[in-house]
Amino acid sequence: MDAVEQYFQHLESVLLKIGYLHSHTAASRMQKFRQIYGRSQLSPTELALLRGTLRQVEWAMRQ
Repeated sequence: MDAVEQYFQHLESVLLKIGYLHSHTAASRMQKFRQIYGRSQLSPTELALLRGTLRQVEWAMRQ
């Protein structure tokens, strides 16, 4: 579960950086993301894929 929580923190950070989330609405939007992802029962491999995607987005933002 710790890895999933780290993913959500990473996701929120990236979404704030790109302007998809705003600080005053982040908590409610992230709760919706948690509900969606919670239904999917992510495997460790799937979670690693999603984390890799976020890292690639961060890399692209720095270029």
